Amino acid sequence: MKQNRYNKIVRHFIQEEKGCLMIVSEDHLIFKTIIATFKFLGLDNRTIFRSSNLRKSIDEAKDLLTKYNKIIFFIEAYIQGQSNVLQLNTLKNIFKERCKIICLTVEVEREYIIQIYEMGADNVIVKPISVNSLIQKLALTLNPDNNWSKKVDECKTLIQMGKLSEAEKITEDFLKQKPDSAIALITSVRLKIFQ
Repeated sequence: MKQNRYNKIVRHFIQEEKGCLMIVSEDHLIFKTIIATFKFLGLDNRTIFRSSNLRKSIDEAKDLLTKYNKIIFFIEAYIQGQSNVLQLNTLKNIFKERCKIICLTVEVEREYIIQIYEMGADNVIVKPISVNSLIQKLALTLNPDNNWSKKVDECKTLIQMGKLSEAEKITEDFLKQKPDSAIALITSVRLKIFQ
């Protein structure tokens, strides 16, 4: 049931909101997975664009946004040994609300994932990923779960009030339900700072 909702969100982004994707990666497998995802959803893969260079992709994205309303960047954390993570904020500043960023990585260390989010990523994919998981990541990037947002706000309030043990319980629940949840990871780090 939830998967159908995720499918609808992604289809709506491409078909109704006139969105497109820019893949900044040399990884052929992730590109094939994205193509397979579009085929599975019955979407036109001509809305998928590819670059192996982040600077070039920015210029291409500016052109694309004359034809499309929104863009989702899939950006490798590293290409040819060079980090793209520090430039995620730049993308956000250039394209503002017209872009979302999903960072691609093979790293699973908590601190690294948190850094990616803090630099401006809207979501992170730890490769490899299945078609269904990719659809879910896309959908949650486009339309975050409101229940989670409410819990995050509650957690922030508890931290500000100094009720750290209550905030910690909420964070632990987050991590049990979604071990790779950016919100839970960042909240967990904030709790450690205050403790």
